[in-house]
Amino acid sequence: MLQITLSGFFRAELVAQLSHIQRVSTLQIDAFASPLALDQQLPWEMVGTMFLAMPDLTTLIANCHQSQQQFAFSDLEAFAGHLTELNLLYCRTEQLTSGLFRFFTNLTSLRMSGLGLERLEKGAFDYLTKLEVLTVNSNPIVTWEAGVFDALPRLYLLDLSRSSLGAIPQGLFTKLSALQRLELDSCSLTELPADMLVGNPALLEFTASGNTLTTIPETLFSSLPLLQTLILEDNNIVTLPPALLHGLTALTRLLLFENLLTEVPDGLLRDANALVYMDLSNNMLASLTPGTLAAAAATLTSLLFNGNQLAEIPGGFFKGCTMLDQLGIADNQLTRLADDAFGDLEELTMLALQENQLSQIGPTVFAHMPKLVDVQLNNNSLTEIPVFSAVPPLASLSLEWNELRSLSTASLLALTQLSYLNVAHNDITALDAAALSHMTHLAYLALNDNLLTQLPAQAFDNNQLGYLDLSANNLRGDFAPLLASSWESLQSLNVSNNYDLTVANTFQWQKLSIIDISGTMVPLDPSMCAINSTVVMRDMQNATDDNFIDMITHCLPKVDFLDISLNDDALGNATLMRLAVSQYQVGVSFVGWENCSSPPPHHPPFSNPTRPYTLCRKGLACLNLLEACLLSVELIGLAWNGWSSRPACCLQWDSTAYVSLSRCHGCRGYCV
Repeated sequence: MLQITLSGFFRAELVAQLSHIQRVSTLQIDAFASPLALDQQLPWEMVGTMFLAMPDLTTLIANCHQSQQQFAFSDLEAFAGHLTELNLLYCRTEQLTSGLFRFFTNLTSLRMSGLGLERLEKGAFDYLTKLEVLTVNSNPIVTWEAGVFDALPRLYLLDLSRSSLGAIPQGLFTKLSALQRLELDSCSLTELPADMLVGNPALLEFTASGNTLTTIPETLFSSLPLLQTLILEDNNIVTLPPALLHGLTALTRLLLFENLLTEVPDGLLRDANALVYMDLSNNMLASLTPGTLAAAAATLTSLLFNGNQLAEIPGGFFKGCTMLDQLGIADNQLTRLADDAFGDLEELTMLALQENQLSQIGPTVFAHMPKLVDVQLNNNSLTEIPVFSAVPPLASLSLEWNELRSLSTASLLALTQLSYLNVAHNDITALDAAALSHMTHLAYLALNDNLLTQLPAQAFDNNQLGYLDLSANNLRGDFAPLLASSWESLQSLNVSNNYDLTVANTFQWQKLSIIDISGTMVPLDPSMCAINSTVVMRDMQNATDDNFIDMITHCLPKVDFLDISLNDDALGNATLMRLAVSQYQVGVSFVGWENCSSPPPHHPPFSNPTRPYTLCRKGLACLNLLEACLLSVELIGLAWNGWSSRPACCLQWDSTAYVSLSRCHGCRGYCV
């Protein structure tokens, strides 16, 4: 079977040409909210012709993209009997009244999103006895009549998310005995009736996130023995009844993050012996009680406590969690880790401990986790790299934003499989010559924002570096010898803000796809600009008019992005700049004029002048002259939100050396 998608405008001859196509099952109509299409209604008579000419056509998808186009169900009556699936997205239609779907008796799926519906009357879904999927989300519904869903015996998915439900009418879901999935996200709910799910014994998934619930009735889920997924995230739940999950022996996923929970009640997981995933992040948990996970310990694979107020992990808390694969305890108040804090976690591969207050970690803390692959310890107060001698497969280690002072060979010796190492934003003053020599798989290394003044010549000899960041240190002299053995693998190099750093003229820049030499003494070399590369040369220490013009002339036809901002002195000759840029069709990326004494004469009406906006033709370069005080945007004949969406614009230079972006109605210059 085939699908036909029609976008924009419709003509009778097009419909005639398509009507002979056989075995077409789906017709999708996209009416974009462009200025030219706002007042054009979808040609439902043509759609009807296509349906009648194509006997296999059973699915209609109409997306008005919030264009306010009007739609009436009566427009579809001529071919409604063919339809098994109807998707209506962001159109405007009448309210759902009794008997409205009397011609749609074969529908199995009905999705109505963003139609502006305000009420659902009893009888609105009569005649839809075959319906299995019903989505009525993103509608401002304030009136729900009891019994509105009673005529849907086969319904297994009901999505009422992002409506104005407010409260659940008595018996709203009682007759939906086949219902397996119920979504009530962002419905302005403040409470859930204790008996609202008594008629839904087949329910597998229940979600009510993004509401303002403060409590959950203890018996709400007691009639749901098959429930597998429970999502109550992003509410204001303060406490949970201890027996809330009793009887839910099939529960596999429990999401309670973004609430106000202060504890996990004793016995809450008593019957959750199939639980695989539990997320309690971003609550107010201050402590954990050993034994809480006992019933679920053997099946849990993912457990998240991020964003709480935990000061310690009690010994034995993870007892029996032998299948746990991912553990998140980031953004808490941990100051130390007991030697047995992570006992029994023999299958753990990812451990997130970032954004705590750890100053040291004992030598045996990680000894119980022999399969660790990813450890995140950034944003702590560590002064030394922890011992990982019992973790041979560790591949990723994040230690940025700590208080490390050196990288010694001894501290890294066990990390032979490491491919990612981030030690940026520390106080590192020295790197041992052999510290990284055993890391033959190392591909990503971030040493930026430290206190390094020099690096050993053989520091990277045995690595396979693809990404290297040495920016914001105090490195001096020629860095070329450091990278002699990395040319075959290196793709991205950042040496910016090392003000006395330079390089030999024979450096092979053309092998790199991303280069940042901002704030250095590195000579400008046209070979830096390879095809489709990114080159950043902000605030260069030794730039002149001539070498900048050579660079711009050479780079613009090749690069994807060129940033030469914060070079006010070197770009002082506006005539030469215009000469260089006027040869090429370029886009201009503006972020603001923070360094200028006053805004340029033609200040664009941005609501936030520092927010980045880019106008680039696909496949051409973006030239960022931020803060160079040479360029401005003059919006001639262009609406605020139109200049990025209309392709017909021109780049031209005026006598004051400002860029003018105007509509292409006889304007001179280069189209972008």
